[in-house]
Amino acid sequence: MKQIYKSTNPKNLYNFFVLLFLLSSTIGTAQTTNIPDTQFEQILINEGIDSDGTINGQVLTSDIVGVLNLNLQQVQDLTGLQDFTALESLTLYEGGSFNGPVTLDLTANTNLKKLEIYSFSQLSKLKLTGLTNLEELILSELQGDVITMEIDSLDLSTNTNINKVNLGVMDFLQTINLQNGNNANMLNFELELVQAGSQGPLDPPPSDRPMCIKVDDATAAMANTTPYDSWIIYEIAPTFYDTGQCVLSVNDFETIEVALFPNPATELFRVKSQQNIKTLTIYDLQGNLVKHYTQAQESYSVAGITKGLYLLKVQTLGNQKQFLKFIKK
Repeated sequence: MKQIYKSTNPKNLYNFFVLLFLLSSTIGTAQTTNIPDTQFEQILINEGIDSDGTINGQVLTSDIVGVLNLNLQQVQDLTGLQDFTALESLTLYEGGSFNGPVTLDLTANTNLKKLEIYSFSQLSKLKLTGLTNLEELILSELQGDVITMEIDSLDLSTNTNINKVNLGVMDFLQTINLQNGNNANMLNFELELVQAGSQGPLDPPPSDRPMCIKVDDATAAMANTTPYDSWIIYEIAPTFYDTGQCVLSVNDFETIEVALFPNPATELFRVKSQQNIKTLTIYDLQGNLVKHYTQAQESYSVAGITKGLYLLKVQTLGNQKQFLKFIKK
């Protein structure tokens, strides 16, 4: 029997190849977000957010645009965070860098309502401009005798819904800008500083720490009238101002503020202070001198020191002193 073949309609064949091309193009150009930090990406995989389940330095942007809550622990590089556009709650726990000051820019995360940062090493600047949904900000060191964050000022002037700021042992912080044009509606606003030496029930209460606070109406704030009479300010001695600059003198602080990092340290550590450092001395726990540095340096070598826990004494040119616990790893 003679077999008869039917020819395929050229138009249908053309449409098929066009559809195939468009489908392959869409798959090939799916938008991705770079996540260079492997710990960051591993957390996304563990949480079922990164759909390919593979550490490959990226995630489909479609996987993360709807994420509302994110808890990142021991992440050093936060590249990619800007694409979590729906994020409402962010917690950063013991991350950061030992290689230099860190600026954390969250201006792309416009839906953020709550931000918590704990011991993020070398964090020196926090950008929150335009986050009008932000209600609560927590910045805290986890150990009162080890300072990792170096933030000296907070700009909350565009955060019109902010109603709670909790600061834990932020020894470098001197200025907070709350001049957001919305002070009149900030009833029962809370600003709390938990200082080193105030965590335990047997610790003596610290003196309120001086701090410059920029507000909409400094006269009303200093007179403690509405709305400022409803503000709860704890362990802070505020200097309110609304124009010009406010500068706190060194004498306003009972002890020097010192940042020590990394801690633990293997070969080198760095020390940063608002005051000029004169000498550094390392003692063991029996009070024996281990090493003495006679001048300020960019970094200090601990090579040759036995692993263990030590005390580091920092002395300034003004002969003020601070003792810190120090671990050689």
